[in-house]
Amino acid sequence: GFEDLWVCAAFELISLGRMQDSRQMEMQVVDKKMSKEAFVEAGAKFEYESFQATSEYYEKVWRPWAASVGFEPVPGYWRVPLPAFADWRSRYTDRTGYPWKPFESIYDYLLQYGREKK
Repeated sequence: GFEDLWVCAAFELISLGRMQDSRQMEMQVVDKKMSKEAFVEAGAKFEYESFQATSEYYEKVWRPWAASVGFEPVPGYWRVPLPAFADWRSRYTDRTGYPWKPFESIYDYLLQYGREKK
């Protein structure tokens, strides 16, 4: 729905604005300075930080806008409240799911094709 799409757009735009951080992680993989396990954790942390920024956007922009137009927002869509990273990360224990997938695949791709992207 309407708000769901805005949440997705905000999250993705925030993540795109942090591409320099993402590229640094990728180059560590390409340069063989980061293990797969470390990359999975760094990827999860990167996304968590984007969730944090999305939650902040909700508080500073979306919620005030919603109040001004009489729209009833759903804080959970915006991950409000967002638990601390350790609590959030502890929810993901299945190694066949997130964050191992997709970050293990991205790691393998970067090792194989990373230098070709230049």
